[in-house]
Amino acid sequence: MIAASLLDVYIPLQYLKLWDVLSSNDFTFISTAKSIIILILILNFSRFVFRRFSGYFLSYFEASTMASLREQAFSYLVGHSHSFFANNFSGSLTQRINKYTRAFEKLTDRMMTDGLPLIIRGGGTIVAFYVLMPKYSLILGVFSIAFLVTAFIYIRFKLKYDIIASEADSKTTGVFADVIGNHSSVQLFTGNEYEKKRTRDVIQDQRKKTTINWYLWEGLSTIQAFYTVCVEFILFWVVLGDWKLGLVTLPIVVLLQSYFVRLAESLWSFGAIVRAYYESFADAEEMAVILSTPYEIMDKPTDILNNAKGEVVFESVTYVYENNNSKVLDNEIV
Repeated sequence: MIAASLLDVYIPLQYLKLWDVLSSNDFTFISTAKSIIILILILNFSRFVFRRFSGYFLSYFEASTMASLREQAFSYLVGHSHSFFANNFSGSLTQRINKYTRAFEKLTDRMMTDGLPLIIRGGGTIVAFYVLMPKYSLILGVFSIAFLVTAFIYIRFKLKYDIIASEADSKTTGVFADVIGNHSSVQLFTGNEYEKKRTRDVIQDQRKKTTINWYLWEGLSTIQAFYTVCVEFILFWVVLGDWKLGLVTLPIVVLLQSYFVRLAESLWSFGAIVRAYYESFADAEEMAVILSTPYEIMDKPTDILNNAKGEVVFESVTYVYENNNSKVLDNEIV
C-alpha cells in the first residue's frame, strides 16, 4: 500500500513532463513523449499490482484475526456463571461478539485503505510542490493541518453520541431476542400488544439517537466542504496572479489542480478514519466490558497431586458366557 501511494504522488509528475513536451509544439520531441507515455504505463501497471497484492494480503489477515477474536470472545463469555446469562439477553451477547469482530474489520480497513495512503499522499504532495513552488506547498500544508485538527476535535466531541447510538442498537437487538425467545410465554399470557408497544418504544428511541448521531456527521461534512471551497478559491486566485506575471505555466496549473483534488479526497477520508476509529471502539467497548469482568464463580483446585503412580488389579477373575458355557477368563489376573 505504501508503494502504491508513492506512485500516486510520482505519476502526476510524469504527466507534468509530458505536458511540458506537448506544449512546446515541437514534433521533433515525439520520441521523448512516447517514452514518457510508456513509463507512465509501466508505473500505472505497477501501482495496479501493488494494490491487488495488498488487497489479498489484507483479506487473509483480517479473516484470520476476526476468527481468533470470535474464539477469544466466546471462550471467555461462555465461562461466566448462570446469573450472568440470566441478567443478559442472549441476542445482545451474540450481537456484542459480532460487533467486537466487525469493529476490528472496520478499523483495519480504514487504517490500511485510507490512513496509510493519506500519510503518504498528503506528505508527498506537499513535498512535491515544495520542490516546484514553495508558496503553494505552504497553502496546502496550512489547509491540511486545519482540516485534520478540525476533524479530530469535532469527532472527539461527538464520541459520546457514537457510544449512545451503539448501546441503543444493542438494546434493540436484545428486545427482539427476548420477545422471540419467549414467544410461547407471550402467546400464553396474551402479551402481544404489550410487547409490540415496548418494542416500538425501543425502536423509536434508537431512531432518535441514531438520527442525532448522523446529523452531527453531516455537520462535520459541512465544515470540511466549506474549507475545501475556500482554499480552492484562494489557491487559484494566487495562481492567476503568478500566471499573469509568468511565474507559472499552464502544466503547473493543471498539476496543482490534480494534486489539490487528490489531497482533498485523502483529507476527506481522514474524517472517515477517525469516525471508524471511535465507532469501532464504541462497538467493541460492550464486549470489552465483558472480557474485563471477572467470573463470579472460580473453580480453582486447592490440592495438587504430584508424582502419582497406581494400578487397579483384579485377581482370580472368571468369565463364562451364559448361553454356551464357554469360558473366556478362568481364574486369571487382569
